[in-house]
Amino acid sequence: TFTRIFTLAHELNQDNLKRECLQFATKDAQTLEAIHQARDFETLDPLLLRELHLFSHGSSKRKFANTLEFPAQSDWSQLCYAQLQRACDERGLHC
Repeated sequence: TFTRIFTLAHELNQDNLKRECLQFATKDAQTLEAIHQARDFETLDPLLLRELHLFSHGSSKRKFANTLEFPAQSDWSQLCYAQLQRACDERGLHC
């Protein structure tokens, strides 16, 4: 389940796996709701719960090692101006 994998990724300092978990959990409202309704969600560490909350609301400023907030395969047409600006900033572009 999400909670077990996300917790394990955190414990093993696997930032790429954590990012994949967060992207999966927040891919749509139905997935996030299903995770919230899962029994083991109540056991999620408060730090990880906060990280999920911030990620799902697009306000997480935490950067994972060797990753971009907006990877190259992002759907640029779906990003707002502020997100596009952050994508330029993280690449050192003057947009």
